[in-house]
Amino acid sequence: MTNEYEIRDELLTRGYEEVSIHKVVKNSVPMTGITIRKDKNEIISPCVYITERIRNLENAKVACDVIERRMARSQDPDIGDPDELISKENILNRVAIGVQRSSDQDLIKRPSEFEGIEQFLFISGDNKDGSSWKVKLSRAILDNAELSEKEVWERAERNTFSEENICIKPMRSVFEEILGKLDDPDEYDVPMYVVSNEKRLNGAVQIFNKKAVKNWARSHGYDTLFMLPASVHEVIVLPVEVSRMNFEELNLMVRDINACEVNPIDQLSDHAYVIDLAG
Repeated sequence: MTNEYEIRDELLTRGYEEVSIHKVVKNSVPMTGITIRKDKNEIISPCVYITERIRNLENAKVACDVIERRMARSQDPDIGDPDELISKENILNRVAIGVQRSSDQDLIKRPSEFEGIEQFLFISGDNKDGSSWKVKLSRAILDNAELSEKEVWERAERNTFSEENICIKPMRSVFEEILGKLDDPDEYDVPMYVVSNEKRLNGAVQIFNKKAVKNWARSHGYDTLFMLPASVHEVIVLPVEVSRMNFEELNLMVRDINACEVNPIDQLSDHAYVIDLAG
């Protein structure tokens, strides 16, 4: 067993100039994080979350070996220079909009039309091992790149929302992808649809792709949707016109799914919403 203070001290002996422990709220979930800087003047730096898996390692040296391997894997193969990563051109090319529970995090963010859910800006990319990285944007990062919030939000909207970026699939199709051929297809033949992106990664934001959602709904003859926030990665929509469940029953469904199925870090909200597309 080890703790964050032992890990901090071991990292300092390995030559890192600054290692600080702080409480982190990740999508409204309190966690302990360690920020690691090779140079105190770095604008962005890795934040490692001290999970139970790390705490259960035999000692701080083993824990730091794991942390350093994780940091090495997270290097973007296309952008090795941190200054290039947060350059004006790179931010504008990569910036996108994400969604999370409303928070007091010091980020570039804005409230959404759905109570308890906020939008934020981030840049992301792929790692050599097939995983991905994400950096949430702050005022300091935008100031360093000499970018205004208005300019970045406008570019993020163009990067995030298009007919090509959104993916709306029947729930049955999603179950088939996960389970393969279904023994009883009729059991999953419910009028629910999953809204996300092709990767189903940070895709819940596509519910704000209003033009695409409205076009899809109208092509199916729907004017009003129940929206169930499954996670930050995807949401479920259920046309009110064909729903066999009322709003309170859907609220209970969302709370049950969150309690049993969704990692708290990925949870988006504890209740359902109504989307009126008639206007």
